[in-house]
This record gives sequence, structure tokens and C-alpha cells, in this order.
Amino acid sequence: NDDFTFPVGDPLGSYHPIRVNNMAGANGDSYTAEYFRASATALGSVSSPLYGVSNCEYWVLSRDAGVSTPNIFLSWTADSPCGGTSYTNSLAGLTVARLNAGVWGLANGTDQAATGTIGVGGSGFVADNGVSAFGTFALGNTEPEVNPLPVKIGSIKAYEKGNGVQLDWTAFTEI
Repeated sequence: NDDFTFPVGDPLGSYHPIRVNNMAGANGDSYTAEYFRASATALGSVSSPLYGVSNCEYWVLSRDAGVSTPNIFLSWTADSPCGGTSYTNSLAGLTVARLNAGVWGLANGTDQAATGTIGVGGSGFVADNGVSAFGTFALGNTEPEVNPLPVKIGSIKAYEKGNGVQLDWTAFTEI
């Protein structure tokens, strides 16, 4: 029934915790957490009001026993696997996203404002309060044109079509 930070990360040794709190009275509850250094975008489509989810990392949090509705905290750090790019550039648009039947949407609680620093080397966390549905979670973005949560594009073609130009591209590993 205590708040707990799962000390998860990737095989390269970087630390990417997920935290559950507000566990008072949650005697007998049991959770399992895993971290994946991979694109959350590749797991499903994005629904409104999200503009995107992380192309770098995601977590799976399972409730193995119990009925509590904890607060879930997702983090980002300078070690987040998006390379040297700016992983976040606005705290205002960050949220907790949850994958449900192949579609990313807002997690089912009430978001807290993200806290931390942004830009290259930034770190912080965002929380979702009163979560009752578990599974795959990722950092999400609800603001247009902020928090790039980067994607790597390649095979770009541009050609004339009618009175305009058509662009075709391929998204590679989305890192």
C-alpha cells in the first residue's frame, strides 16, 4: 500500500522509471512494470485530442492483483533514447497516453501538469491521476507543433502532379 517507483530502464543502462502513488488502502495490490526502448507510435494510431506519442520509448504497467486507482507518473530524461534531439520543448502539451485496442488516447484519469525542464538534456515527469485501466503507456502530446517526440523520415520523393507538387515519403525507425 506504499507509493512505489519501478526502477526500470533499458539494456544500455539508462534509467526510465514509472511510478505509482496514492496507494493508501491498497493492501494486496500488485503491479508489474516494464520499459521498452522502442517507438510507441509503431504500436497504433493516435486519436484526438492527441497529436502524437513518443517515438522513443513506452512502458507497460500491469495490475496483477487489487482494485486501487493509483496515480501514474511517466518520466523523461537526458538519457531518453531520441539521441541528441530535443525530446520535449513544451511542458504544456505533455500528457500520459494509453494504448487501447491499437489506438493511442488519453489515459483514463485526470492529467497533472508536467513538471521539469525541456530541450536537449531536459528531464521531468507527467502524471495521470486515478488510473483504473492498465497496459501500455507513453508520453503523449496534446498541443500542435510542440514536443516533436521525433520521427526519422527517408525516401522522400517530390514530383509534379497536375498544377501542384506531390510529396511521398517513408517513415523509418521513428527515432
